[in-house]
Amino acid sequence: MKNLENSILEKIIYEKANEVSTHKYRENISTLKAKILDADNTLSFKDFLNSNLHPELPKTRIIAEIKKASPSVGLIRENFDPKAIAKDYLEAGAAAISVLTDVTFFQGSLQDLQDVRSVCHRPILRKDFMIDPYQIYQARAYGADCILGIVAVLEKQQMEDFCGLARELGMHTLVEVHNQEELIEALQIKNDSLILGINNRNLKTLKMDLKISERLKTFIPSDLPVICESGISQRSQIEYFEKLGFSGFLIGEHLLKKRDIQKKLKELLCPKL
Repeated sequence: MKNLENSILEKIIYEKANEVSTHKYRENISTLKAKILDADNTLSFKDFLNSNLHPELPKTRIIAEIKKASPSVGLIRENFDPKAIAKDYLEAGAAAISVLTDVTFFQGSLQDLQDVRSVCHRPILRKDFMIDPYQIYQARAYGADCILGIVAVLEKQQMEDFCGLARELGMHTLVEVHNQEELIEALQIKNDSLILGINNRNLKTLKMDLKISERLKTFIPSDLPVICESGISQRSQIEYFEKLGFSGFLIGEHLLKKRDIQKKLKELLCPKL
């Protein structure tokens, strides 16, 4: 694990280690592997982000996020029903769904992931702070098609190992970066199941800057799928970043704060006339 310099992210990872230990005590890895053997096949996260595939979906590909709270804003949605939110997202045209499963800082759970899987026929990202291979087996056992790997947290070898294990289990990995140093590290990973994510929010300070995506995209090969994460709230922003070559957008907070989630998501997906 990397040195996180007394940051908010360091606190999250400290608590995550305790959370993982508790999960291991309650459900051992043999049980997870047995669940995986009985699980349905995964869906290709990368295919659903390709605007040339799945023509039944809008051209713009949005990963719509389900989370109850976050460290930056606190409680996001009081009447929190993951199944109902997922149905709204799917009806509006989301290409995939992201489910926050972190307990302490996002008030999420594996039950949320399982509930969404029961109603979702599109790929699901398990959004969490992955620090242990156990969590990757857990993600697959509870219905995920993709996991998150954060370059700010994981050493290069750890990231490569996590991407490799995810691929063995039929999942993709969204490898998340925030600066050029992290991007250089991510681009060295040789794995065709990798999807790159640029997070405009600094996880160590929680500050937001959309210029991060604009700046880093210039250093990324055009054939690598790239997701713009955090801070997107307008159709004009989406159109701008699509012109820069972004494959999709991960949006959560802005949708979850709206009373009519479907309406807002459709506005983001619909090209301006």
